[in-house]
Amino acid sequence: MLRWLIYILVTANLVIFLWLGLGPDNRIPMVVQQEEGDLRVIRDDPEEQEVPDAEQAVRYCYASLPFSNKLVADDIISTLAAEGLGTSLHKESLVQPPEYHLILPAPSASVGIIQKQLRDAGIEGAEIITAADGQQTILLDIFLVESNMADRIVEVESAGFAPRVLKKSGDLLLYSVHVSTELEQDAFHKLLNKKDILYDGQMFSSFPCAEIVSGN
Repeated sequence: MLRWLIYILVTANLVIFLWLGLGPDNRIPMVVQQEEGDLRVIRDDPEEQEVPDAEQAVRYCYASLPFSNKLVADDIISTLAAEGLGTSLHKESLVQPPEYHLILPAPSASVGIIQKQLRDAGIEGAEIITAADGQQTILLDIFLVESNMADRIVEVESAGFAPRVLKKSGDLLLYSVHVSTELEQDAFHKLLNKKDILYDGQMFSSFPCAEIVSGN
């Protein structure tokens, strides 16, 4: 009778241990389901996806194109879409006038391809900038003027900058100016703001990969 009681207690304890998950690990091993640049999307649950930490996903960034003129933003979207470069439009209403941001997924390794697609879409002047840590992004300072405002361009040229026409969109002309230092960029921004030229800032803004991967 005592032996049967011991057997029942041992069996009950074994069932409890298994119920609490202390038995053998029967979980499905993680497998890579998708690779996008150096970003690996992994999953160990059909209903749940996990993203590796920032150290593993070293280079996954995105670029944003801010415009204050929605017609220009729509025009750029259509020209890029025709070249197979997908974008999405986000309206930022917290600033006045509202800004329209074209969100463009851009793994760092693909900036050369993106640069070519921009050129094929009629947007010239996109330049690849390589940072000290090897991170690459596309830098393009632009400003917009109406086609009958040639005197504004003369003022920009007189300040020592060499604007280049990027693309004509209706009565607006998109110009680019390359600046090599932060000091030059600050001077350029002050010049445009002072002269009341419609300026849309840096066309492509690079965001740190770690922040994007961590969801910030």
